[in-house]
Amino acid sequence: MGDPVSCSKCSGGTGWVRVEVNGVESVKRCVCQKQKRREVHMRQLPPLFRGIDVKSFTPRSRTQKSAWDIVQKDPKGSYLFVGKFGAGKSYLMATQFILRDNSKCRYYLTIDLMETIRHATMEGEVWIPPLGEEDHWFLDDITQCKGSDHRDEKLFYLIDKLLTHESGLSLTSSIGVKELDRILPGSTMRRIKDMCQEVKL
Repeated sequence: MGDPVSCSKCSGGTGWVRVEVNGVESVKRCVCQKQKRREVHMRQLPPLFRGIDVKSFTPRSRTQKSAWDIVQKDPKGSYLFVGKFGAGKSYLMATQFILRDNSKCRYYLTIDLMETIRHATMEGEVWIPPLGEEDHWFLDDITQCKGSDHRDEKLFYLIDKLLTHESGLSLTSSIGVKELDRILPGSTMRRIKDMCQEVKL
């Protein structure tokens, strides 16, 4: 039902269905359009996380349950998920992304985003993050930005724009805030601290 051309409910496969309200005919979006938007939304996730069933999610530890409760209570919140390898921070952030179910959310492995920006720069383009009122960016493994002035500059630019536009930001990191202070510029970390609640796993 994700393809409007093959949807039997659409009028001619247009993605719209006819409705009548109080004797007046009009049209509304077919349910297949919502499914199509969800499919586009989910394709941003790494394949490992696309099959997550939020309803059956079972925390493996007390710390993970506490983190899960925070996300469930406010899936629109901005978070810095911190934990060692295997703690479940990327899984939990992917779960938050799924809960948002919003095509304006953007999910990246941080290293992939930095590579996209690098290629744009090499081509002589100015990379400008697409932003809107409902945007929420998800960056997995923020520590991949360390060790490069170019990466520092682009990360600051992105996070500053998100803060200015009052957009959401969720990050994962294998090290805590104190350690991040040592590898990321102070201006970037101040904005991360202003925007994100630290959630330990």
